[in-house]
Amino acid sequence: LYVSLKMENARIIGDLVPHVYGSEPIIGSWEPARALAMERELASMWELSFVVPPDHETLDFKFLLKPKDAETPCIIEEGPTRLLTGGMLEGDVRLANFRLNGDDELLEFRVFNKADIVSPLDLAASWRVYKENFQPSKVRGIPDISINEAPTHATEGWIWF
Repeated sequence: LYVSLKMENARIIGDLVPHVYGSEPIIGSWEPARALAMERELASMWELSFVVPPDHETLDFKFLLKPKDAETPCIIEEGPTRLLTGGMLEGDVRLANFRLNGDDELLEFRVFNKADIVSPLDLAASWRVYKENFQPSKVRGIPDISINEAPTHATEGWIWF
């Protein structure tokens, strides 16, 4: 299953980045330092996507907010843990609530979840394309990574100045 977790808040404060952490090693084993950072999808939307087997064990997790350039302090979501089974969140859909500034301010995020079935063939094809286009390189002597783009027919044979 291809699982996508999203959080939305139009007024995120400072350099706080939403993360996911929980019961399994893939999501940090309840260690905030190993939590997975969500990526900004839009100005107010954050996303974390991952692939799990359709019959995966239940993942217990919570969201947390961490400063972009520091490990601490982090702010853990209030309320009970969330459960992900079969790619879907269990229980009532609820906001992710965070208390800021010594409980004076409440920051709320809307939470979205989507799961799509991915065939093993599609997953293998995606991995093969990724591996074929993955090339290590160096910039000023520092290892870097680049992904080659597939050539387009419209520009083949042209020399650009």
